Amino acid sequence: MEIIRLFSISILLSTACLVRADTVFSSTAGGVAPSPAQARAESSSQINASGASAATGRKFEKMAESEIQDFRTQLEKQPFPTILQAGIDADRLEHDERKTSDIFLVALPEAMKKRPPDQAFLEQLKAAITNKDTPEVERDSLIAALGRAQREETAAILLELAATTRSDPNMHYDVVNAIGELGQAGEKFTPLLENQWFSPDNDHDQRMLYRVARGMAEAGGLSSIELLLDAALAPDGNLPLAVWNRKSGGPR
Repeated sequence: MEIIRLFSISILLSTACLVRADTVFSSTAGGVAPSPAQARAESSSQINASGASAATGRKFEKMAESEIQDFRTQLEKQPFPTILQAGIDADRLEHDERKTSDIFLVALPEAMKKRPPDQAFLEQLKAAITNKDTPEVERDSLIAALGRAQREETAAILLELAATTRSDPNMHYDVVNAIGELGQAGEKFTPLLENQWFSPDNDHDQRMLYRVARGMAEAGGLSSIELLLDAALAPDGNLPLAVWNRKSGGPR
């Protein structure tokens, strides 16, 4: 297990250093460059809303990008259950794979970034993911949406799913991938990722350790970079608990 941990860290060290260097450069240049999702949101906000209805009854592949952006912008303003249902309908009734993907992977997480989802919707979302009758394409996209939303509430659902899906390798794979992508939010989820790195529950979960390590590297937090370096440089890939306690006072 520790060999796997050492291997995953070794191949991620260069990524971690590059992420950190990029963060420093962006800060000295007067700010951090917007993420692709932020850029899309800003672009969408500048589009006139008059063409939103043009998406109805038309495949996304037949629409201009401006029409798609306009549809997305209008949908993001709708109640969360409405957005979820729009994605379900796009898959099951319209059979529009690109529209389904756009709703679940862009519109829904962007909407959740902008306003907090209530507990009732979070339960509805979790129920849709765990329902065995939910088509795989919908389930996988909704799991990814939880990570892309970059909220503590959605991250908590991912951790819960990670603990309960180990008997379902395919679903667990998607869940841990979404957890790893939390690193794209910068250092916001550094404590969560570092806790997962040291959690004994993950000692035999190779995929989780790999994705958490990658997320820590992408986040670029100094504490995470130090932990990754310590683990990579340890002779047997094992980071002594005493080192962790001395550096951060123990897992948070």
